Amino acid sequence: MRQARGRRHADGRTDGAVSLARSRGPHVAVPVWFEWDGTGFWIIPRRRSAWAAFLAADPRVGLSIDDEAGRCVVCQGTAHLVERPNVGGQWVAIGRRMAVRYRGEAGLAYLEATLDQERWLFHVAPHRLVTWNGPGWHEKYAR
Repeated sequence: MRQARGRRHADGRTDGAVSLARSRGPHVAVPVWFEWDGTGFWIIPRRRSAWAAFLAADPRVGLSIDDEAGRCVVCQGTAHLVERPNVGGQWVAIGRRMAVRYRGEAGLAYLEATLDQERWLFHVAPHRLVTWNGPGWHEKYAR
């Protein structure tokens, strides 16, 4: 996969879902906001998000991203815990960019009103990225 192609898909205003393993019980899939930084994906869970603790315990992660045009990115990677739950950490600047990208000024107002709430910060380093550009079958699936 060419890095530029993956970045084009991951930079837009798209939906993401993170999937992760738990030591007991089924795997978990959770919708997330994310930010691609050219090397990986930033994810900022709230302090009380149970899935964040699962991710801290077992960093194997899958990330599925898609947009309304049908473009997709699938990532298999490792989530690196950058910050445990805190107020005012590195996550704030990243969170501001995400809030504006996903919800515009209303998103920024939401974030500013909740800056006193602790959040985790993870950076997902991809081991494998697969992209595709929407409708139609890739040639490897054609008869």
